[in-house]
Amino acid sequence: MPENSLIASRAPDLAARVHTSGPVQKLTDISLDDMRAAQVADDSLQPVMKALEDCAQPPHSDLRQYLEEARILLSQWESLFLQDGLLYRKFHRPDGSVEFLQIVLPLKLRRPYIERLHAELGHFGRSFH
Repeated sequence: MPENSLIASRAPDLAARVHTSGPVQKLTDISLDDMRAAQVADDSLQPVMKALEDCAQPPHSDLRQYLEEARILLSQWESLFLQDGLLYRKFHRPDGSVEFLQIVLPLKLRRPYIERLHAELGHFGRSFH
């Protein structure tokens, strides 16, 4: 599977992909291997990824043992899946079909991505001077 084509191989009904045209291409300079390693190293994502690997949603009574972000992600269980060792979130249309997929960014990559987005794309709203 090409690295920029993120069609869910284990979920053939998904017609979603990450778009890599226009300015977004400049923001995708991290390899999927680096993203995978960063997700695996993230303390909040580890238990979520492990639960998905085991196909075992933790019972609600066990959620207190996890970090807050892991609890939030686990509450979105039906929208999460692993593909090629990467954690994704599915966003659905009102009719239930998948609109797009989102890679769950590990904490250490969030600030750099936000800063890059801001530097390369600027503000989309009105600027008041």
